[in-house]
Amino acid sequence: MLAVVLFGRLPGQGRWASDLSNAAHGPAFALVTLVVFALLRRPSAQKLSIFGEYSIAILLSILLGALIEVLQHFTGRDAALIDLWTDTIGTMAVAGGLLAFDRRVQATGRRAGFFVSFAACILMLAPLLVTAAAYVKRQRDFPTLVEFRLPLATSFIRAGVSATVERSELPRELRSAERESIGVRAHLTEKTGWALVLSEPVADWRG
Repeated sequence: MLAVVLFGRLPGQGRWASDLSNAAHGPAFALVTLVVFALLRRPSAQKLSIFGEYSIAILLSILLGALIEVLQHFTGRDAALIDLWTDTIGTMAVAGGLLAFDRRVQATGRRAGFFVSFAACILMLAPLLVTAAAYVKRQRDFPTLVEFRLPLATSFIRAGVSATVERSELPRELRSAERESIGVRAHLTEKTGWALVLSEPVADWRG
C-alpha cells in the first residue's frame, strides 16, 4: 500500500488526476492504520493501555506518511504538506471509527470517535466533490470559459509564475452592467511569462 502511494501515478494531466491522486492518500493511509492497529493488537504484542495503543498507532501512521513525502522527493515527485494532511485524515478516520466501536471505552469516548471518523470522511470526500462540481459547471457553461462572479467557476484559472491572482470588484468605469461587478486582478511580479493560464481548455471549439 505504501508503494502504491509512493510510486502510483494516474494516466492523466488534468485537475481530476491530480486531485484524485491526492485524495487517494486518505483511503490508503486508512488501510495502513488498520494494519498498524492489527499489529499492535496481536496476542504476542506488548500490552498497552487504550490511550497508548491509539496514540502509538496514530503516531506511527503519520510518521509513515511523512516518510513517504520525504521519499517522493527522490522519485521525481514533490513532497507536499497537503498529502501529509490527507494521510492524517485517513488515519483519523480509522482511529475514530475503531474508537467508536471499542467496548473498552466509555460512551462519551465512543461518541467522540464517531464524530472524528465522520468529520475525517467528509474532509476526504470534499476536494473530490468540489472538483467534480467544477467540471460539471465548466461543461454546462461552455462556451463561456470563466465566470468571475462565482469562485467555483475559476477552478481552471491559475496564476503563471509571474503573477498572483485574486477575485476583485471591478472599477465602476469597467463594468458593462451593474451585475457584472466581479473580475480578476493579476498582480504582476515579473515582466515576462503568462499572467493567467486557463487549464484544460475544451478541445473542440466548433460548437
